[in-house]
Amino acid sequence: MAKITEMWDLDENERPILVLTKEDGKLNLEEVQDFLWYKGNGSYRGDYIMVIAPSENGNADSDQWILYPKEPGGSCPVCGGQVDYYDQ
Repeated sequence: MAKITEMWDLDENERPILVLTKEDGKLNLEEVQDFLWYKGNGSYRGDYIMVIAPSENGNADSDQWILYPKEPGGSCPVCGGQVDYYDQ
């Protein structure tokens, strides 16, 4: 698994966020899925709303994704709208 660091924080509206950062290269969906599934013995498993943003330091070789935890059956933690689920 790629070296991904995580940090729980609050956004500007005091909503909890999980910040994932990869210092060497870009994150991809497969890496993030593996991280959420396996890291911390599965303690990160759950539903998230994702915001993708470039690293704040402007380093093109790093990447950062912001994940908002979503409660089952709850509304979107970002916009407050309804989130539909689709079985794969």
